[in-house]
Amino acid sequence: MSKKDAKVFRDPIYDLISFDKNDEEPIIDIINTSEFQRLRRIRQLGFSNYTFPTAVHDRFSHSLGVAFIIGELVDNLEIDNEIEIPTIVEGGETQIIKIEKNELRLLLKLAGILHDIGHGPFSHAFEKITEVDHEEMSKKIIESQ
Repeated sequence: MSKKDAKVFRDPIYDLISFDKNDEEPIIDIINTSEFQRLRRIRQLGFSNYTFPTAVHDRFSHSLGVAFIIGELVDNLEIDNEIEIPTIVEGGETQIIKIEKNELRLLLKLAGILHDIGHGPFSHAFEKITEVDHEEMSKKIIESQ
């Protein structure tokens, strides 16, 4: 993958994190949304930076890192290229879904990039004050797109 074919971020922990513009277009589309970009302003560590001034990790970079690590994990799994996943469908019946390893990789990276999309300011402290669960908010944001 050349630089022209990728969206690349420099990360303080993982160095370069890149997303392929062809194979991972849905991830790039999510990164480019205002809902995801707002995560740049939401601290990963809540109020910790008031006590520890250098604790300034944000949800944006955290989510990029999660997606990166998930990709690395799947790349290093010794699994077949085609995977059969038993799934419970409507009525309680089990159905086998076949998925390729690269599709599984993309789905898991999408889950990683989206896992914190619903966070409000000051991380989990916000939830305690407002009683708004970030996972429910994530679900609403994802379903609204």
